[in-house]
Amino acid sequence: MTLVASQAGQGRACSTMGWEQRGNNSYYYKKERVGSKVKSVYVGRGDVAQMSSQIQANSPLLERLARTIKSPETIKHEKAEASLEQVTDLVQLLTQATLVAAGFHTHHGQWRRRRHVDSD
Repeated sequence: MTLVASQAGQGRACSTMGWEQRGNNSYYYKKERVGSKVKSVYVGRGDVAQMSSQIQANSPLLERLARTIKSPETIKHEKAEASLEQVTDLVQLLTQATLVAAGFHTHHGQWRRRRHVDSD
């Protein structure tokens, strides 16, 4: 979805998709906004692309659903990321425990060795 400025400070959403002619062939591309840039995503050509273009033109709901469905690769990546976060948290906790046991403390986010002040 891209934003089209209708008046200053206001915008309306629109989906931009279309056929592009390259040589003697027509290719179907979907335009997506990534940050401030618009990216063309190749969908296909021929009968499959024709059906895809008709489905997307006739059903914005299907397009929204397609964006929300996660691929198996995305699910696998998210599980791996969650495991990595847990390992990172455990390593940080172990490091902190080791430094505290060795007589260190944090001062403004920096680890420092405790001074032993002799009280006479």
